Amino acid sequence: MCDFYGGFKLCTCDVQGIELDTRAPSHPWMRIKHNQPADFVGPQPLHYLWMLHHAHGEDVEGTTMGRAILPSRSVGRGLDADWLCYLLNQQHCFDFDYQPQQQDTLTLFPSYQSLGYLSAVYLDGRWCDYAYIFSDMDFQAVGHGLVLPEHTA
Repeated sequence: MCDFYGGFKLCTCDVQGIELDTRAPSHPWMRIKHNQPADFVGPQPLHYLWMLHHAHGEDVEGTTMGRAILPSRSVGRGLDADWLCYLLNQQHCFDFDYQPQQQDTLTLFPSYQSLGYLSAVYLDGRWCDYAYIFSDMDFQAVGHGLVLPEHTA
């Protein structure tokens, strides 16, 4: 069984059978589309996915309205908010050349809605667990893919 107690790598590889809508960092499982063949029988496989967005533009406070589903503290298999931020601050977890910028937002989530999601934002030179920056900023997708256990990356 795959777990993330030994660390993880954020891989830009695609997940066969899953499409992600990466336009903005909103509730991640609403952005998953399972594309299994018509004759597929059985449960969808569990994958851990990530999306990275860069905020740019002017923030206009007080104009966004609606309900929010806040991040979880843990999504199972050793992935929790503290571990996520610790590893992001200690090592380069991405499989591509990337330098975090102020208000970059990372979302990490399993392919099943019931398990919740983790969210981290880069503020003042470090990653911290955080709910989304609710604002009218524009977000640009930087990357997305699979979360792999460190020993398989």
